[in-house]
Amino acid sequence: MSTTEQKLSGFNSLALDWLRTPSFQLVEMQEEALERVLLWRNSPEIRLQMVDDQPISMASHLAWFEKQKRCDKQIHFVVKHQKAPVGISNLRCLGDGTLAEATELEVGLYYGDAKLRGSLLAFAPALMTINFCFKGLGAKRLFARVKASNLSALRFNKTLGYEIVKNGPLIQMDLTECRFDEASRPLCRLLKV
Repeated sequence: MSTTEQKLSGFNSLALDWLRTPSFQLVEMQEEALERVLLWRNSPEIRLQMVDDQPISMASHLAWFEKQKRCDKQIHFVVKHQKAPVGISNLRCLGDGTLAEATELEVGLYYGDAKLRGSLLAFAPALMTINFCFKGLGAKRLFARVKASNLSALRFNKTLGYEIVKNGPLIQMDLTECRFDEASRPLCRLLKV
């Protein structure tokens, strides 16, 4: 059984249903995606919005990938639109336990495909990821960290129901399932997620 199958085998099939729609799929990152992901991650428009905004070498990227493959506290998905890779969605367990047991998760998302950034379609993978967390994994609260200068990400998260819980250069936001359901209802109907 591969590491991917081991991580995803901890989730029931209903949870995994949240990871695909007719147009979008979230598939666990595999080695063949690493070069593309590194190009996205090192592009200035993405890299400068990250907590660690320094360029990453391929050697560091490979070491990170090998470490995260064995970690049961996080998972990284390649976002595919019409079967083409367009971005990354990731989940990280906060506190003790594994991802499958967590009640609080940190969520991250970015798009390597510039055409998706700022479009209505950009909400579909976010809705899928958040539904997977709340309805699939049973999380109670989600968190996001956003640089204060990243106004588009702040607006994006607020549209999904996130609220700011701590200001500063790195803004911390949180989301409950109730706020998410209320905020996302129109988007879910529109995008059929």
